[in-house]
Amino acid sequence: MSRAALSSIPLNKQAKSHRPVKLARVCSKYTGPRECQGGYYPVIIERFCVDKAIESRGYIVELGQTIQRVADLKFVLYRRPLHPELFCIHKNRHLSRPAYQADIWVMGLSHAVTFESQGRCITEVTTDDIEVLPQNGMVTSFQFRGERDHQEEFDDGTQYILSTQVERMTQNLFHASHRDLLRYASSRGLLVDFAEWVGQDESLVPFTFIDWEARDRELHVRSFQVFPTDFTIVKTQSIFEITSKRP
Repeated sequence: MSRAALSSIPLNKQAKSHRPVKLARVCSKYTGPRECQGGYYPVIIERFCVDKAIESRGYIVELGQTIQRVADLKFVLYRRPLHPELFCIHKNRHLSRPAYQADIWVMGLSHAVTFESQGRCITEVTTDDIEVLPQNGMVTSFQFRGERDHQEEFDDGTQYILSTQVERMTQNLFHASHRDLLRYASSRGLLVDFAEWVGQDESLVPFTFIDWEARDRELHVRSFQVFPTDFTIVKTQSIFEITSKRP
């Protein structure tokens, strides 16, 4: 899949976390584990929020429950699934096609996408705290800065292509972009706004919007994390592709 194609995208058994997890509240529908390279992960098919705390190195870390800072946002790519107890998942969507399954999670002003095909897994994550995530199965990670492209071709017949952009705007341009994107997002994809994180300008609500196109052997995903305090939108465009049958 070429870069031009990317830019043309239309708008161990039971899984265990790598560190001790205390699960305080779960509102979800759990349909059992799905086998995937590197272990098993739960299939969640209804909206849920996990109110959890991860005890790590003597302190409490919460992922997705408090507002992230754009300066702290990082990208991480895995060749394995991640356990949902690591995050506070505000909204999700499960996609199913004959050739693959996928799960999209919104965790505050960040997200995760897990793509699975015949036991092969690719997971992309945006997060403000990489320290609490597992090192096992991590392919790459980097800080969001300006524009960046990344591509991985795996020997199991899958490919991943990514383009990212951190767009900082003037106040007037951000107001217009915020209004237009929120209007567009209200009728498609996954939209989660966080009114509890509003700053001085109450008309500018932080939100995450994720849109996708599920093709026969490809999944195209676009994400927008909107940070009104910084007049900044963090954008990602990614393609998860099955290039050949599993060896």
